[in-house]
Amino acid sequence: MSVYTRPAQIIAKTTKRIQLQRMSMLELHTYLVREGARDHAVTTSGGVSTRQLRSMGHPFGRQNPGDPSTGVRGIVRKRPSTISRKNRIRKGVLLPLPINRQTGRLRGSFFQTVQTGPNRVVDMGFNVPYAKFVLSPTGTKRMVARGYYSVGNVLGIIAKRHKSRVQGAVAAARKKALIP
Repeated sequence: MSVYTRPAQIIAKTTKRIQLQRMSMLELHTYLVREGARDHAVTTSGGVSTRQLRSMGHPFGRQNPGDPSTGVRGIVRKRPSTISRKNRIRKGVLLPLPINRQTGRLRGSFFQTVQTGPNRVVDMGFNVPYAKFVLSPTGTKRMVARGYYSVGNVLGIIAKRHKSRVQGAVAAARKKALIP
């Protein structure tokens, strides 16, 4: 199973795959849904254990840099009014994605709803109560944003991959002269 690190790789793969096959729009939609579900699975299957995260000091937590002269990290209690979310930094060195699999409940709670008819809309997500905190586009008070879902004009990893696949499909269709 290939792992793509750049949108250009996804566009090239999708373009090549669709050029090799003559897909109907329904088949293309099914392909995009299947790859979207795969993206959700891949981006929630990190291999760092709870013990490793604890030894790293919970690298996805927010923390004030503290006093750089002493090397002490933590919230400085002298002037709490000057501490804002803007000056908090990540504590660890891990990449924010993939999200590490601790108990498997997040990944196991993946759902996908399909509405049939002329407008085929597919909703995907996770339904465990804590998913909204772990996947929050802006992060939470105690945890940094992981870049999973989109916020404002900034696309999250899932939206970037979907957009890249659609661009690849359009490029392939143009090359086949299906779209003028």
